[in-house]
Amino acid sequence: MRIGEVAQLSGFSTKTIRFYEEMGLIRCVEREPNGYRNYGDEVLTKLEFIRNGRAAGLPLSAIGQILDLRTNGIVPCTHVIAALEQILNSLDLQIMELQRARLEVAMRIANARDFDQESCNEEDICSILSNLANK
Repeated sequence: MRIGEVAQLSGFSTKTIRFYEEMGLIRCVEREPNGYRNYGDEVLTKLEFIRNGRAAGLPLSAIGQILDLRTNGIVPCTHVIAALEQILNSLDLQIMELQRARLEVAMRIANARDFDQESCNEEDICSILSNLANK
């Protein structure tokens, strides 16, 4: 099947498919004498795997490693679990940092509502932020 058909069936653009070829995620196919690439059905399986991996938060480098393991006859499930655990740990850390930042912003808003604008220091750009930074 030609790249346009692969794009239509996979939902990826032809540009993305070529990018994945350049990255080595899918096999670069030989051109036929007429200059067209002719992909096999296995490309759709790989593209679906790439889509699912990206949806799970895997970087393309990790997806490439998983595909390489499978190509070399190694069942990559243990590697996938480890990669997903790293992503989960990273997400948990980001959530904690966002919760901390949210609390800080909420406290600043609460303090700003009590701020007397008449006492605004003319040397500050905004006394609310200047005063809050010192609290």
